[in-house]
Amino acid sequence: SGGRAALRPVGGAPQLPTATAPGARPLFLVVSSGTFARERVVWAARHGVRLVDRTLLARWAAGEELAVLLDLGLDDVQPDAS
Repeated sequence: SGGRAALRPVGGAPQLPTATAPGARPLFLVVSSGTFARERVVWAARHGVRLVDRTLLARWAAGEELAVLLDLGLDDVQPDAS
């Protein structure tokens, strides 16, 4: 049926953990192989959610750093724990 994922309504931003390491903040990211409707972009901006659309996804897949694409400051980037 077109291979599209439906977004369900969200009542509010996810609850953040109350105890995090100093300076550490979770990164909420929604990735799509398509584009985002204006209402979704507005919602994401209000709730601190980063969106990666088809254009950014292609750049990320081509090797650009996600931190650069999302304009994260160096203090926001944590090394991968894996």
